[in-house]
Amino acid sequence: MLEIFGRGYVIEHCISSFQKQNEVLTYRVYVTDLLRALSRQENIPRYYDLIKRDKEPKKDAKEVKEKIRGKFR
Repeated sequence: MLEIFGRGYVIEHCISSFQKQNEVLTYRVYVTDLLRALSRQENIPRYYDLIKRDKEPKKDAKEVKEKIRGKFR
């Protein structure tokens, strides 16, 4: 497919798609923050914080050190 459309087209399409997704996310975060502020429910977590939560559990320092040491052995 890359040969058919050309590199420039594919790169521009990827950039355009990323920008569109970013605009949609920005709008959703704005609206949900506005609704949260209007309802005065400050104890409710933000929409952005919910969707951007790390998928992997956090590792402690000991696990990270062991992983790095294992790579050097």
